[in-house]
Amino acid sequence: SSLRPRAASPDAERAMTSDVYCLLLASLGGFSTSCGYNIVSYAQHASQVHGLELSSVTTTCLAVANLVLSLTGIGIFVLASKFGPLSVAMPIQTASGLLLNMLIQATTGIRSYTKSMRVGTLVVVAAAMCLMDVGPVDPEGDIDVLGLISNATALLWLGFMLTLLPVTLLALRRPQENHHTERTIIFAVLVADSTALGASVGKMITATSGSARSCCLLVYVLMGVGSLFGGLAAARSCDMSFFLPTSQCIQLAVNGLTGIFVWGDGARVQAPMSYLMVYVLVLLGVYLCSEVDLLHVLVQRREQQTARLTTTTVETMTGPLSRPRNTGNVQR
Repeated sequence: SSLRPRAASPDAERAMTSDVYCLLLASLGGFSTSCGYNIVSYAQHASQVHGLELSSVTTTCLAVANLVLSLTGIGIFVLASKFGPLSVAMPIQTASGLLLNMLIQATTGIRSYTKSMRVGTLVVVAAAMCLMDVGPVDPEGDIDVLGLISNATALLWLGFMLTLLPVTLLALRRPQENHHTERTIIFAVLVADSTALGASVGKMITATSGSARSCCLLVYVLMGVGSLFGGLAAARSCDMSFFLPTSQCIQLAVNGLTGIFVWGDGARVQAPMSYLMVYVLVLLGVYLCSEVDLLHVLVQRREQQTARLTTTTVETMTGPLSRPRNTGNVQR
């Protein structure tokens, strides 16, 4: 009789059921968000392959589909966070979205995934899943939101995140020629920053009332608009195989730093060194997904600077001796 399995307690069964709901809903939210990006990306790819130009009606329908799927993903994620902590729901949504993105991009021919890109995506997915075990645990009892966001560190960090938004918008006004990678990173920062700010403001809404809650709702709507339309613009002009891992990496990192600087997660991290190394793995995975070779870029820039310096030095030394002589006809 001692070998018989013990019956699970009602609390344990409820906790297991909540975890299952959190897993399924967060995965579904990631699928919905990824489909929202790729439906626009596939239409752009198909129009380029067949040499056709998308009509205004088609462009509008694609934009509406993108917004609907993105909003659906946000709503499902909010529902998933009710059944489990954000430290569990966010990595699951990230992992499921990246996996579906790779599957859609590879099967539809939007992007040919190389070995390093496949490995990089899987590294990001595996690292994101590790956050559930090494990241911060949810605090017990109610959270004093206003008290947490009133300290100097929290205000400085939130101010920095707000400052990033106009900076990225100004950077996007730069001409697109020969700056595709830079624009993709800027779009990723814009979307990730506005999404992370929206999540923090969403927490503030639950702890405020009156005019303060109205202000928080206004900021929440603005952050949502920035995230949705930034993602739509990125889907039209960026490589999704690089944009999505980059934006998800930045979003995870910003959420982690926001948790430490604003919500006091630093004291609740289960394994600090492992938590740090997970983000290192995420960065390395995104680096594998990109076609950028940082060492090669640095070498090229150094060579360009050396060539420019050499040319300037030669012109300075030989300038007076190399002036062209006046060969015009002399009047007699």
